[in-house]
Amino acid sequence: MQTQFSDESDSGTENNSVELSSNGVIEILNNLKKEPISALSFFYQLKERGFLHNVWTYMEIIKILCYWGMNKKLVCLLSEVIKLENEHFSIQVMDLLEAMVKGIKSEDISSLGRAIDALIKAYVSSGMFDEAIDILFKTKRCGVGPCLLSCNFLINRLVEHEKVDLAVEIYKQLKWLGQSPNVYTYGIVIKAYCRKGSFEEGCSCL
Repeated sequence: MQTQFSDESDSGTENNSVELSSNGVIEILNNLKKEPISALSFFYQLKERGFLHNVWTYMEIIKILCYWGMNKKLVCLLSEVIKLENEHFSIQVMDLLEAMVKGIKSEDISSLGRAIDALIKAYVSSGMFDEAIDILFKTKRCGVGPCLLSCNFLINRLVEHEKVDLAVEIYKQLKWLGQSPNVYTYGIVIKAYCRKGSFEEGCSCL
């Protein structure tokens, strides 16, 4: 598939211009959904050739990565989207999130959760905690929030960055929203209170 694309793209034919439309790219990615590595390679080949991916082409590759559980590559992809937005690129992360909620939820709720997890991790890895928290609570209130693992990841990174009060507040809010903490969550919260010098308070809130 990729070789054929390379040959056609060099030919400068009219068919090539159709393939390079957003709808054409989405169709090709959809045809490659059983070959996630090939799909991702094709996606990046287009980008290197100057093709400007939009919300819909990004969502198509995100759906493929989610389906195959390629979480690390998903985080890398979304980190790139965040970087592009910060560089005044046309894609807005919130537009992509809205499209994911509408487009993926109806197909596979578990894939949507995986996408949200990856977006939170991408923000946290970029040190953009406010944005990660915003995504966390916006999606949680819609009933499509991230898994506990991502919540723990966020809280732990906040503690590591000395944002202890914020970490504790998020923990309390998540409990209020019905999130059930696990042993790892409790360990992070106790660590947070210890850093505040309030070990007894930490034990009492568990």
